[in-house]
Amino acid sequence: MIKSFAKNNFFYHIFLILFFLISINYIYIVFAPWRDEIGYLSDKLLFIEGINLSYSHVPTGISTWFSSMILIFEVIYNLIIENNFSILKMYQTIDKIIYQNYLDLTKIKLSIIILNTFFLYFLYRKTKNELFFLLFLILALAPSISEVTFSGKSYFLGSIFAALALVYNLKKKKELCIVFLALATGERLEYFLLSGIFLIDKSNLKNIIKNYL
Repeated sequence: MIKSFAKNNFFYHIFLILFFLISINYIYIVFAPWRDEIGYLSDKLLFIEGINLSYSHVPTGISTWFSSMILIFEVIYNLIIENNFSILKMYQTIDKIIYQNYLDLTKIKLSIIILNTFFLYFLYRKTKNELFFLLFLILALAPSISEVTFSGKSYFLGSIFAALALVYNLKKKKELCIVFLALATGERLEYFLLSGIFLIDKSNLKNIIKNYL
């Protein structure tokens, strides 16, 4: 039944859009900012300051770099507007932008939502199996785990990259599979465990356990 529903493109796309929007609203209504959320978002500011991250631990994820670069562009924009490129003014502007974003983490949160949405759409475009994407979306936005989907945490983006690695693995595009597995691992180290599955030689399934180990 789900497969036949997925084949009906009009209702399929309407369902995806509505489910996506309802899930976002549910998350914002039910889940108020909590300590972990603030910690993950603040890590982007710690990254700019050159301080060890408190929650992300390893600053290799695209989400950390993306949000930090947006703040860097904000600093450059302010310097251009004020038409003052002195060293003193540059440091004052950096401190001001960091302080303002510590007070209000909304800008960083929106950058994470935009990044997640972009790669979710990219997964949709690259996934030929509509049923696979539908099940992925339902699981990713399920109420029990939706608190990490569009939060500042990196679980959701990591899962998208892992799904893309699986998609490219099925397409026998090993190089792209490894690239997205590396991106997933950069977000959450646990996704490295999938490397054994992707590197298994399917022509020699007798040694599947040995190959995985």
